Amino acid sequence: MKVIVVAIIVIFILGYSIGSNSIPFDDTVKSYYSKLTAPNYYEQNLDQILPILYETNVQSLIHIDNEADIAKIRNQLIDYVWKEEGFSKNKMPSKIEHDVKDERYEGIINLEKIDKITLTMEYGVESYAYIFVADQKNEDIILYHQGHDGDFVNGKKTIEFFLEKGYSVVAFSMPLLGMNNQPIINVENIGTIKLTDHEQFRLLDSDDFSSIKFFLEPIMVAVNYIENNYNSNSIFMIGISGGGWTTTIYSAIDDRINKSFPVGTMLPLFISLNAPAMPHYESVLLELYEKASYLDLYILSSFGENREQIKIINKFDSCCHGGISYQVFEEEIMETMIKLNNGNFTIFLDDTHNGHKISDVALQVILENIRK
Repeated sequence: MKVIVVAIIVIFILGYSIGSNSIPFDDTVKSYYSKLTAPNYYEQNLDQILPILYETNVQSLIHIDNEADIAKIRNQLIDYVWKEEGFSKNKMPSKIEHDVKDERYEGIINLEKIDKITLTMEYGVESYAYIFVADQKNEDIILYHQGHDGDFVNGKKTIEFFLEKGYSVVAFSMPLLGMNNQPIINVENIGTIKLTDHEQFRLLDSDDFSSIKFFLEPIMVAVNYIENNYNSNSIFMIGISGGGWTTTIYSAIDDRINKSFPVGTMLPLFISLNAPAMPHYESVLLELYEKASYLDLYILSSFGENREQIKIINKFDSCCHGGISYQVFEEEIMETMIKLNNGNFTIFLDDTHNGHKISDVALQVILENIRK
């Protein structure tokens, strides 16, 4: 039904364009097709967008000058997400299942077994994560986070890539997506609803509760579990799209993440909000970014001994967050990191494809970095 409706709309638009503007049919089709297959909004509209972006005082969006500022802003983030409960390194999963069978991952090289983590949170929201335990393993752990596309099976290629190299991988999906549940809840003064979309989380936020917890607590609990059950030297985190957003904010909060690699994900709000499509709820929640701007998050994710963040931007991303607009803020981040003299932040521009994905080149960049 949806396909039919879309087809009717497209036919109407094409007919209107041809009829009202006397545009040849072939040219009209080419025009609309080029918009649908555009490599990136920022790249296509660079001349119009960059002057607007350069109007922003980037330095005013950075609130970190020293290590005391790092601690202050990190604590503000923790207070916002977990309220009085705080960030707990002792909280464990609600349930652990060992050696689960999932035919979607049969045949993966160097996979010893899959363990499943379950975490039940407020409003009955449940998060499930798989621990892909490498057979011939090293002592490093990789956290992989899928984005809004859904289940982390969409990241099977990435999971398999690192398993083959001897890294055990813990994989997550965003709340309400993938294997995660979609509970039916009662909301005061509204009634009974089924949680299916992140936008609905606005209904749950209050002075006593932040729904951003649904995105971050599953990772905190998994890291706690790893620390208690694995002899890991380092923990690295990789995320694509919305999973890259999660990677950015979680590694800003938890310095147990040694190196982080957000791919194809949110740019600072003054850039993202100049694009035609409104970003997702969690990425534009102003109450959160009053505590720490995106630029602050990059610094927090990078700061510390042997800590680093490499933000991977797909230059010709078919979805979003691509182009070269990062040049507007890159220098200011670098200057702050030099001033702090502890940790490293870099941007890798991947111009080898036009997808919204972690490319083969990006995988090699990540592998080479974590092997340093």
